[in-house]
Amino acid sequence: MNLDCVTLQGYVEHPPEQSQFKGRPVVVFGLATGESELTVHHRILTVGVCASQAFRLKPRSQVFVMGKIVTDTWTDLDGTKHTHQSILADTVVQF
Repeated sequence: MNLDCVTLQGYVEHPPEQSQFKGRPVVVFGLATGESELTVHHRILTVGVCASQAFRLKPRSQVFVMGKIVTDTWTDLDGTKHTHQSILADTVVQF
């Protein structure tokens, strides 16, 4: 059983940003879930074929995302430790 599975339904916040990592396409976009004052903002990371599909998303598109939580940790030049969580999506479906 995979307990780190995440399923979200929400709205694309801004145009997806495309880049490459080790020759594979990578697309990042923001997803807003919830309602008005209870909105939660998520950073969605897609790689490979899923990234190619995600790059075509438009702001305010309603999408369904499945994936897992990934955590990045780094230390800046001042020695301050930072942690950032994203959703690594393996499925992105536009309604």
